[in-house]
Amino acid sequence: MSEASDQPQTSSAVRRGVQAGYLMALQNIAGAALVYFSGYGVNEQAGDDRTIIAASTLLMAAVAAALAHRFGRKHTIIIPAILLVWLIIEGAVKFVDRGPSAISVVVFGLIGFGLASGLRGAWALRRERMAIEVKTS
Repeated sequence: MSEASDQPQTSSAVRRGVQAGYLMALQNIAGAALVYFSGYGVNEQAGDDRTIIAASTLLMAAVAAALAHRFGRKHTIIIPAILLVWLIIEGAVKFVDRGPSAISVVVFGLIGFGLASGLRGAWALRRERMAIEVKTS
């Protein structure tokens, strides 16, 4: 394929990565609301405070949204890699703790594929920039 036909696919892959990052933030917001309003997963007799757990989950959502926004502005390889590793660790902990449910497998799978697509798109953009630098020097 020529570089012109690869460009729409590359930008589409990066866009999917950005959307997956925002979806990861939205997933954390939903988790924070679930913990805060229902107390799901909170053991108050052991000293857990649902407000602190919900606030820390909202902080993670803010970090995920900030990383997704940054990736949308500057297409670096490290941002989707960080989000992908974070998702894998988060998914592994949740699956070990509660066991996989059908919806969590689908959600984690969609986010994971989106982040992997964003990583692939960022990698392609990096190769294109390096090829342009080699041609001009």
